[in-house]
Amino acid sequence: MLSDKQTGLVPAVATVLPQSRHQLCQAHYLRNLAEPLAEADTAFKVALRQTVRQYVGDLLRQESRAEPGHAGVLTVTGLLPSPLAAPQAPVAPRPERPRPQVTPEPATDEVVTQLLRHTRYLLTLKGRPPLRLAGLETYERLHSVTRLSLELLAQRYEPRLLSLYQGLHSALSPLTDLYQDLAQGAAWLRDITYI
Repeated sequence: MLSDKQTGLVPAVATVLPQSRHQLCQAHYLRNLAEPLAEADTAFKVALRQTVRQYVGDLLRQESRAEPGHAGVLTVTGLLPSPLAAPQAPVAPRPERPRPQVTPEPATDEVVTQLLRHTRYLLTLKGRPPLRLAGLETYERLHSVTRLSLELLAQRYEPRLLSLYQGLHSALSPLTDLYQDLAQGAAWLRDITYI
């Protein structure tokens, strides 16, 4: 017999089915066990969002939220367009400093725009405790955006991409220790769930 811990049900099962084993709902126990971790994750997510907005909020707001002809349509991006085509002619090396004003190529501009939209979307992630913790997921996915930005910068310089990389790197760095503590708690919770 499996049930919630209703006060009337426990004695009723013992009376009607005295030989049966009665187990209470493990999902409720797990949710109660995860409550302190979920609260810490929520606070972490708030701090993470504030820090990211402090460093790259202006950059994220520069890109319009709705394009002409798509008013009212929410775009959720997670995939980048196909990789950029290799240049046909050799590109001359760029001077280190100062960087000239570069007019972005349409394909490069589209990739960066999609990356900015994806970053803005990540700040809206919602969790579902006990096992889906939005703060941890947001941090991990923003960290992936940081790595991807650095890889793209190695291929081609783009000012907005550099600002995104530097801002996210600066925002995530001070939160690394807290992220690792929360990730350890989440790993313990997954292990408990498995057991």
